Amino acid sequence: MKKILSLRLIALMILCFASATAAFAQTAEVFYRNGVAKAAKGQHSAAILDFNRAVKAKPKYVEAFIARGESYFQLSKFAKALADYNKALELDNSSVAALQKRAVLYSTPNEETDNDTDLALKDLNRAISIQPANAETYKLRAEYYAFNYGADLPDRNKALADYAKAIALDPNNPERYVERANYLLDEAEQLADLTKAVELTPTKTEYLEKRIFALLDQFEFEKALADCETILKIAPHSPLGYSLKADVYERGGYFQKALDEYAKAMKIAPRNSSLYRERAELYNRMGLTEKA
Repeated sequence: MKKILSLRLIALMILCFASATAAFAQTAEVFYRNGVAKAAKGQHSAAILDFNRAVKAKPKYVEAFIARGESYFQLSKFAKALADYNKALELDNSSVAALQKRAVLYSTPNEETDNDTDLALKDLNRAISIQPANAETYKLRAEYYAFNYGADLPDRNKALADYAKAIALDPNNPERYVERANYLLDEAEQLADLTKAVELTPTKTEYLEKRIFALLDQFEFEKALADCETILKIAPHSPLGYSLKADVYERGGYFQKALDEYAKAMKIAPRNSSLYRERAELYNRMGLTEKA
């Protein structure tokens, strides 16, 4: 009888322990989600407090260490960020997310940690070996080649190859095309990538704005004006479309039309100092220095 009671007591203790563990895990999840939400709003100090609670409730919470590391990184607390990425990799040495974040940190000049681009490349190569179909890692490695050794032609070729691989793996993501367009030197190729981004997300004014300037580089004024009109339809209460039309008209030599567009933009945003500065530059170009 005593033996049966002892077994029941042990079983009850195990059940209680399992329930407590599950409760702690659920609590950790709540803190983690709260932290992620705050970090997304740029509230990184508040997010760190939630991530602290998450890892206290669940000491092996890899995602929470990575997220806290990212918040430290955004606050330029690089040593603490590195410590969290290292901890995440200590808990899970195959964490691609931790390798990606640590590679970005290694590539970021700062006075708290070693700015070791060789370690950055090592982390990115390892991440690719673990998860070869991760487009984000190829994008990060492309940036490594592009901006750490961008002047060297062989590494430029590697950058373009990795941008192409990221696009092949994630062909419906417009950001992939914009990222490559920002690096391309050939204006026609740059325009083609921006056009693809616009096709995938036709209502994103940021992509349309980039394409307008690419079109101007190709002297495609009518197409640039058409994109300005599209922006005005998407965001009629924003000065952006009018200021871009002013820029197009100015580039085309239609100065009075440019002034008219600046006037429309200023009516919407009368306190936008950049609009007045741009119009002053146009007046100077027109020789009307007294109005500038």
